[in-house]
Amino acid sequence: MNWNQTIKLIPEGVQTLSKRPCVHVEGVYPYWIVKGKGAHVWDEAGKSYIDYPCSLGTNILGHAFEPVVKAVKDQLDEGTLFSLPHPKETDLAELLKDTIPSLEMMRFLKTGTESCMAAVRIARAYTGRTPILCCGYHGWADWYNATTPKNAGSIAQDVTSFKWGDTKKLEELLIEKKPSGVIIEPYVYETEKEVETFLKEVRRLTDIHKVILIFDENVTGFRTKKLSAQAYWKVTPDLTCLGKAMGNGVPIACVGGKRDIMDVLTKDCFVSSTFGGDLLGISAAIATISYLRDHPVAEHIWTVGSQIKSAFNQAAQSIMQQDVVKCIGLPPRTHFIFPSAAHKGLFWQECLKLGVFFGHAQFVSYAHKQTELDTTTMAIRQALKIANKHWENPMEALQGKPAIETLRLITVPAPKVESQTIGTVISDSLKQVDDIAKEKSVAFVGSDAGKAVTECSEPVPSDPVKRGPGRPRKLTE
Repeated sequence: MNWNQTIKLIPEGVQTLSKRPCVHVEGVYPYWIVKGKGAHVWDEAGKSYIDYPCSLGTNILGHAFEPVVKAVKDQLDEGTLFSLPHPKETDLAELLKDTIPSLEMMRFLKTGTESCMAAVRIARAYTGRTPILCCGYHGWADWYNATTPKNAGSIAQDVTSFKWGDTKKLEELLIEKKPSGVIIEPYVYETEKEVETFLKEVRRLTDIHKVILIFDENVTGFRTKKLSAQAYWKVTPDLTCLGKAMGNGVPIACVGGKRDIMDVLTKDCFVSSTFGGDLLGISAAIATISYLRDHPVAEHIWTVGSQIKSAFNQAAQSIMQQDVVKCIGLPPRTHFIFPSAAHKGLFWQECLKLGVFFGHAQFVSYAHKQTELDTTTMAIRQALKIANKHWENPMEALQGKPAIETLRLITVPAPKVESQTIGTVISDSLKQVDDIAKEKSVAFVGSDAGKAVTECSEPVPSDPVKRGPGRPRKLTE
């Protein structure tokens, strides 16, 4: 397959912007993944990798997980969509209500963006008020996208964002804006105690001001212990948005909540989708959630995620002796912090060569077992040694372009790890990296995030060689 052919037909070559070549190490990472099984994926050249992006967190049980595959195949033989509802819709609704009791009524959709869009519409319809307060990343619909840098074509809809943890600002906005709802991601990068404190205070404030509280659990749902953030921290929202891991990679999403609020859908609030009753997604969700309820999947994810986080931080301390390199976040979704895209890119590149595929966020699945953990730990140590060796000038060892940040990272930035001991060294190093990057025409997000998020891959030679860590693309191509 020729990448030029792909980008002529598909904008930037992808359906999901966080899959673009430029948000990985372009020229080193493969352009395509063609197969997945368990915790592993294969590129078009047949090389396998341990998969940590996990399809942006959707593959909670692993790729091609047999019980889910069987459920989908069985439904294919019976038909996938009909002109009237199917009993499985009720089966899934009952299963979800039993799993997340706050879902007294619900509607099924296909994507997380739709679930958030529906929740906002429902909140506005129920309260009769338009303003919305948001905290986190909530997809590409106008109501949210207009608040981001990549917003051309979106219409502003009286939506105001606030930073996670800033309950003082939230209280000010509740008084000033008198919103219909507050939609938040329960956690992104924080500690357990921080999450508990924040969620309880948000619930208290929204109760005082009679505002609908919406938990966007598209990422946290099913991956958190007790299968939701709301259950684990015992904070009940009014509405909940679910998606991603709900069908283990088969498209399915849900918006649900209190009966009296959801009842607006029986009146003049319109949320209706041809494929909302798609039985492939519904069958996959039933199989996935049933397995999650019967097996310690969330606990396994928490354990393995903790081990990877510890392995990285221990290796960083012992090998690099740099206190600006760290793995942060709760175990279901962790994030590596480096002082520049070039430093992180070099680490990613060396891990990829050893068969470990990292991205801007690390997820783990039930298929990540001790063998994968051992390989990953070894790769982390080896990659950090090389990153440390080229600390002053990572560009000299980087065989591709440093990754730009995703829109999620630009709108919800990861916290910085401040160095108290080597700040001058880091500053000098970053200046060197920036100078080299300019010479090679490599764009870094840090200087112009809004612009960088719109810029990605350029055409490659008409007869490109196979890509992958064994055949890096030269920056001069």
